[in-house]
Amino acid sequence: MKFSVILAIGFMPILLTGTAFADDGEPISIPQTYVHHLHSEILGEAVTIMVALPFGYRADSQHPALYITDATAMMGLVTEYVRLMSFEQSQMNHIIVGVAYSSYGRWLERRAIDYHPNAQDANGGLVAFSKAIEEEIKPFIKNHYRTNGLDLFYGHSSGALVALYNAIYQPTRYTHILASSPSLDEEQAWSNRLIKAASGSDLSQLPRLYISCGDQETKTQPWLTRLQAALKTNASVADQQFALASFENQKHMAVIGPALASGLHWLVAP
Repeated sequence: MKFSVILAIGFMPILLTGTAFADDGEPISIPQTYVHHLHSEILGEAVTIMVALPFGYRADSQHPALYITDATAMMGLVTEYVRLMSFEQSQMNHIIVGVAYSSYGRWLERRAIDYHPNAQDANGGLVAFSKAIEEEIKPFIKNHYRTNGLDLFYGHSSGALVALYNAIYQPTRYTHILASSPSLDEEQAWSNRLIKAASGSDLSQLPRLYISCGDQETKTQPWLTRLQAALKTNASVADQQFALASFENQKHMAVIGPALASGLHWLVAP
């Protein structure tokens, strides 16, 4: 969904700030979460990388990396949701890597470019954005944090278009992908090509893939039904390699929590 609304590597906690309602109020931070400012040669601008460490992160521990879109708005939600889920024995402790922008306004502007295929910006588009994560951000994370070789990707709405692009066209980049409420109806020509590729491409290396939406997302559901049918007819795709879920009484934003929880359970549960 499209909303209408310098190399400096360092470690600092993320601060959540807003309008002060009391003279003695102080900003709060997400514990064990750090910010890095990297210049992307591929995107042609600085990007903000937020990294949340899991419970139990130690000098001798290694963890899967969960890369997420829309971190400017969703880092807090995803971080604490995933951390609390790690108390369940079926869940792993993830290092959460959020790709964000310099400001809320810049995020609204850039997500319409970086998360969509038909971008006007020559340096943008989901192909370039995905390449920047693969070639610039992932190496930085692996050099600075103790990852274990499992790379997961989570995108919601427009971010889920990035997730599906990587699943179908770049299937070896991630081991697990969660695409919730992908805005396929906004990019119909591209979505038709994606579905055709899902049916006819060699997807023997398809990552474990979980796709979902709310049952009240009437524009999204027909596209996901077609995508599911395409994957089922592809002889190179095992049935247990992907899942499609629909959540009752849920719209585009309210479904974020259920989709994230159910998706991670299905993706990484033993």
